Amino acid sequence: MTERPLISVIIPVYNVEKYLRRCIESVIGQTYQNLEILLVDDGSSDGSPQICDEYAEKDSRITVLHTSNSGPSAARNKALEICTGDYVGFVDSDDWISPDMYEILYDNLQENNADVSIVGYAMVWPSGKTQKQSDENLFYVWTHDQLMEEWISQRLFKGFMCDKLFKKKLFQNVAFPEDRRYMEDVAIGIELYDQCDKAVYTGKCCYYYFQREDSATNKRFSERELIGIKEAEKMIVYSEQHENQFDKAAYSRLIIVLFTIIDRIIYTKKREYYRLISDLKRKIRQNSKYINSGYINSANRIFIRLLCMGVPAKWLVVLRHFLLNLRRSV
Repeated sequence: MTERPLISVIIPVYNVEKYLRRCIESVIGQTYQNLEILLVDDGSSDGSPQICDEYAEKDSRITVLHTSNSGPSAARNKALEICTGDYVGFVDSDDWISPDMYEILYDNLQENNADVSIVGYAMVWPSGKTQKQSDENLFYVWTHDQLMEEWISQRLFKGFMCDKLFKKKLFQNVAFPEDRRYMEDVAIGIELYDQCDKAVYTGKCCYYYFQREDSATNKRFSERELIGIKEAEKMIVYSEQHENQFDKAAYSRLIIVLFTIIDRIIYTKKREYYRLISDLKRKIRQNSKYINSGYINSANRIFIRLLCMGVPAKWLVVLRHFLLNLRRSV
């Protein structure tokens, strides 16, 4: 049997000794065996470098790069420069993947002659609670325009890289921004997906996104999260450049970002940013005609409508998180 093409799997590593073995074991145990695994130690100060070297000695498919701390974007870019696979995937070092993830991603990509293949994912909390974020019965093959619509709206898949398999050539002139360490994945989305003629998606849950207590999403709101507004506005500009065909998806995305920032400010009690809330609400109201466009889920749509009607944001945030916590406890 002809050997299947080489897939390069890039894993940035920074101070994750508690989780790293679980991640690496899930990658080396893939049913798709022809892998090139690049562990990029980004200047870790814990036991992560030694763990990387230990696995490299045991598995010839693993290459370790030890670098000074420059952030995940620089780590990924360094690995992209030297990887030799025809296809490339990414895994975060505190997450893990199902044994058949790359086989599913590759088979779907090949069978549908796609440029990018996407699977579903789940969020997992330290308690062991797991919440699937995809419907395993869904399967789509998207044209370029359909892919751009889905990426902009992020109804079915999010902007992060790790639940996907890409043709390596897509990164020939695309690099992760090394001047920031937040939403780096989203920053290259337009450049990356705009090159794709076709994409394939399955809701089968294969990627497990670990919700660490010290992760960015679980920390208190910081000003860097405002980058999300600029990224959403870039999607609006892209739509304008393409005869406004993606307006509903782009403006809906902006509304979700604005509402999420309000939620984060209030829920994490960052009172110094309360001054921003009135302007964020104003921007939502300005674009309120897109709330019922079909790109915002029903739960968020209700909360956003109530916000526009004048219900205090604090009340809505408290109620929203009560319901979220109730759902997670079931």
